[in-house]
Amino acid sequence: MLIALFIIFFSFDVLSNSISEFPNFIMVVSFLILMCIVVYFFYEKMKTVVIYPLYRMTSFWIAVGLFIYLSGNFFVAIFSQTNKDSLDFLIQLSIVVLVINLVKNILLAGALFNNDPTIEDRSDSLNVPINLDMETPNLTNLKNERE
Repeated sequence: MLIALFIIFFSFDVLSNSISEFPNFIMVVSFLILMCIVVYFFYEKMKTVVIYPLYRMTSFWIAVGLFIYLSGNFFVAIFSQTNKDSLDFLIQLSIVVLVINLVKNILLAGALFNNDPTIEDRSDSLNVPINLDMETPNLTNLKNERE
């Protein structure tokens, strides 16, 4: 449903603009939608209970890299329409794009070398004593017995 609405919106935006003009508005909207999807992914990951930190998961670093790339290109697409003719502005914009792509590539390459931890890898796992008797409930208050 969302994809169909986006395609209709995209085709309307492309047909309403001239051929020499790049449809910048649709690019901004698509980056915004994709950033919302990545934020929702982070929300779902934080809702789940894990036994190891979230930053040790490969999918976390991939999502961080994509979020930096999408948010950086979102702002580049917004600011690219301000001073198209200025050479200094275009040089600064290309440096920003280079830094965004460099950070994204470093994070994605680091995610490739990340190993997802398993339960056996956790050194401080919960050790339950063997002689723990949980089948017979004791309803007496130990505080009152000491007095």
